[in-house]
Amino acid sequence: MSETKAPSEVEIHGNYDETQIGIILKAAQCMGQPIQILDLATGPNDFNPRLVERLILEGLDYRLVLTDISPRHLSIGYGNLEAALPKQEMEKIIPVIADCRDLRRNLDVVRIGGEMVSLDEAVREYPFLRRRLESPEDEASDMVHALTRGYFEDAAFDLVIGEIPYSSVGDSSLVANEVARLLKPGGYHIISEMQVEWVNPQAKRTPEALARANRKTIQEVRGELNRVLEQVPPIYSLIHFFENDEGMPEQAMQKGDIVKHAIMVYKKGR
Repeated sequence: MSETKAPSEVEIHGNYDETQIGIILKAAQCMGQPIQILDLATGPNDFNPRLVERLILEGLDYRLVLTDISPRHLSIGYGNLEAALPKQEMEKIIPVIADCRDLRRNLDVVRIGGEMVSLDEAVREYPFLRRRLESPEDEASDMVHALTRGYFEDAAFDLVIGEIPYSSVGDSSLVANEVARLLKPGGYHIISEMQVEWVNPQAKRTPEALARANRKTIQEVRGELNRVLEQVPPIYSLIHFFENDEGMPEQAMQKGDIVKHAIMVYKKGR
């Protein structure tokens, strides 16, 4: 891949989410329908309901695959969509327990709370994962494994989006390689990434979450993505106090942190 010039950085003074949604919609309007969208490391975000509502408003047909290695976080992200959308739209939303570093890998166990449990136990605790079963007799683990194999073939997605997916993992170069594999030629990777500029010392968080808050800079994420995809200028950035009081000590960002967010766009060459 030829070396690209560093894109300029544009500071956002308006609504950050609306800026990101506008970028995604512009890319989506260039795609064939239904638009195949993958959300990396979905987590407990409330961005997706606003995005899907805009897709519907624009008359764009879509399929949205949600992924997270944590059943708890996936259930919150899926639940936010379920609360906002008509029931018929939820047929287009597909939740999958998966590791975004290797989405085709079948997971035998997942973490719930502080314990590792089997997929069967995870699905019993989070029944929404059963919704894609073809028949009630199927084993839950077979269902989850089938989803993992079926949805993550090469060049399967028009758009790969994500809210801080690279800050959530250890080796983000593995995620970058997965994105390059999964995108169709001409497809877009549109993400919001963050780095914590100042950590609130009074916030409650696990040592692992604290390590994640200081793990990656936006510049390092850009470097890993530049190896495998073409960066589309500009980069949109915003520095602000993080105000969400999520009450989740395992989350890297907590109320009172000073956070730099950046919206970055990448394209896979044809």
